[in-house]
Amino acid sequence: MSKTKKLILGITAALCSSQILTAAAAPTVTEIKDQKEEADQSLKTLLDSIQSLEDQKKQMEEEIGSLDGQLVVTLSAVDSLSRQIEDKEKLLEETRQNLAQAENDKSKQYEAMQTRIQYIYEHGGNAGWIMILLEDGDLSGLLNRAEYTQQMYEYDRDCLEEYADTVSRVQELESQQAEALGSLQAMKDEQEEQQEYLQQKLEEKRQASSDYAGQMEEARQKADEYQKLIDEYNEQIQKLSESQQAGASAADVENARKVFQSILEQNWTEQERQDKDFQKRQELIEYALQFVGNPYVWGGGSLTEGTDCSGYVNLIYRHFGYSVARNSAALRSEGKAVSYAEAQPGDIICYSGHVALYMGGGTVVHAANENAGIIVSSASFAPILSIRRVI
Repeated sequence: MSKTKKLILGITAALCSSQILTAAAAPTVTEIKDQKEEADQSLKTLLDSIQSLEDQKKQMEEEIGSLDGQLVVTLSAVDSLSRQIEDKEKLLEETRQNLAQAENDKSKQYEAMQTRIQYIYEHGGNAGWIMILLEDGDLSGLLNRAEYTQQMYEYDRDCLEEYADTVSRVQELESQQAEALGSLQAMKDEQEEQQEYLQQKLEEKRQASSDYAGQMEEARQKADEYQKLIDEYNEQIQKLSESQQAGASAADVENARKVFQSILEQNWTEQERQDKDFQKRQELIEYALQFVGNPYVWGGGSLTEGTDCSGYVNLIYRHFGYSVARNSAALRSEGKAVSYAEAQPGDIICYSGHVALYMGGGTVVHAANENAGIIVSSASFAPILSIRRVI
């Protein structure tokens, strides 16, 4: 089993374990984050293995291309050698036929010469030559006959030597052609062996390439499963975080209300709190405290989704039908100025570039910054420039 295959099987087991853990219990945000981190690492490992498989498959395809090229050359060589062998076999067959003809001609010439020699010897000898001499009647005729016989001997010998030479040359040619044919056949056998080897290697490489493709597909499927699992983890984390944030915000709001109630009881009498304007300012602060814990967004216009300091003051007052400026500097001119000692709930505390709503007892509620959001804090966190009363 390949290293990549083992890796995929191991990650598959881990994936199943993660899914079982996820379904078996209601984990905390920290536990889900730990599981998500493991899934992220497993996904990274899978993606690395996919890249490795792609590199190996690419290399395998290059090797297949090279083997294909070699096979084409080998097949071409086998085809060429087959044609050469076929031509050489035809030529060798013609040579063998010529050799047979030459040997046949030589045999006929030799037999003819033997026949003439035999005739001469059978009819020759001393008695034969005397008869020739008596028939001719003179020596000149005898000499002519002897010369003719000598010429016939020489002619037979020349023909026999010529035929023998022809037979020898044809035999040598046959031997050369047979040797060349054997050489060509050996070369063809060698090329056919190479062809078989290349075809076997190609089949192995193609099978390996197919295996890589299968492993890559399996790894991609597991990567998709991990990505889905990671998305599920992110969704769970978001929901739990929102739930915890909502719980924290609710607790913050309740604590802020308790703080405000305590401030009211400590700083104003029951009779003072019965004043209609005071009650309106009290309602304004109680409404403003509902949004403690919500985010700060510069330029934002939502008490729940986010706003900034002047937007917070503007929206709170707008809820009660009052139109005030949407700028911290302009808010310093709203309503009338009061001293810090005279400040009551709902008064606008103005700082340099910032505003807040006074709760009493040296405490304010305001959209502080992006890190803190809407909070309750001490009014003296920065130098106070002015305090404005609208109600």
